[in-house]
Amino acid sequence: MLARWASFFVLTFIAAAGSATAKRRPQVDFDEAVKWLHTPGRWCDGAKALATMGERRAIVPLVAAFRTPSEGLKKGCLWNALRRLATPEAVDELYDQGGLDERLAALYLMEVFDDPRHFGRLEQAAADRDGSVRQQTLRAVGGQRQTEGWETLLIRLLKVPYDDIRKPVIDRLSQRNTEAARRALQVSPQ
Repeated sequence: MLARWASFFVLTFIAAAGSATAKRRPQVDFDEAVKWLHTPGRWCDGAKALATMGERRAIVPLVAAFRTPSEGLKKGCLWNALRRLATPEAVDELYDQGGLDERLAALYLMEVFDDPRHFGRLEQAAADRDGSVRQQTLRAVGGQRQTEGWETLLIRLLKVPYDDIRKPVIDRLSQRNTEAARRALQVSPQ
């Protein structure tokens, strides 16, 4: 009887150890996980691996995969990885890196993950010399909650020297029924 119980425990222990080993995934490196983002069928594998690594440098490739046109493909895993990695601080750091791809990715994230902490960067981006950055800035500003702080941001954007920013801002402010917006439009040269 004792031998039977001992056998049972040994077999149970071996089975448990075997299943734990089977559940462990082989370790994937950063570059391999990023490569997976180029194949829609492997998006989730890459996104999960990158989110687990917690590497902020994964944000740009994740945004690129997320923005890839795809009919009928689910992108929830990409979204979840971005939510985990793209904290407001990480997005600001990404913008501050200065490369065009990084600035555009950061602005896209400011559009989809609205946060008033981004207003300073949005104001800075509105004055960028690159027209694609300014256009993404307008989309990001439009993605923010329309609060009093947001309206203050719009009023500050009236000082930007680019008409491709000023004209849409004037249009948006003219739709606001607030005293601050009316005053700003009276002072602003149109």
